[in-house]
Amino acid sequence: MEPKDEDKEKYLREELVEPKKPIIYYIDPATPIQWREKIIAGVYDWQAAFEKYGFKNAVIAKIPDENDKDFDIDDVDIRVITYAASPKSNAMGPSVVDPRSGEIIESDIIWWHNVMTFSSEWMRIQTRLTRSKAREMCLVMNIWVKQFVLFLLMKLVIRLA
Repeated sequence: MEPKDEDKEKYLREELVEPKKPIIYYIDPATPIQWREKIIAGVYDWQAAFEKYGFKNAVIAKIPDENDKDFDIDDVDIRVITYAASPKSNAMGPSVVDPRSGEIIESDIIWWHNVMTFSSEWMRIQTRLTRSKAREMCLVMNIWVKQFVLFLLMKLVIRLA
């Protein structure tokens, strides 16, 4: 990540600047509506980490406009947090990295629906004796979606460092 050309001096003075190319994640339109805002919030929680390195507005989350003819979920130039309705309990964060510079050229986050059930059950089992609210399925699901996105983005940020 690098500052805009006009902000290089500000960046060297350790002022917050906007990056030349912010990291933009699109939210898969197939993602259930009740989780979209939580996923977006998880993406924006990473702003603080980038601000420590001098960049504001470095990570952006968008829901694609259904009328956007240029949006293609399979386009290699577009980063997508993809929802997969499947009985599989899994998630992954594939990326394409330039071996010369280490720059992450493209990355995606893919999560299968049943990972929600698996993680919710795991969290309830691990915390039910100490946290009565952890027994409530909806609360656990909402907390987990945001934490899951944070975890996957953390893996990508570690690669950027």
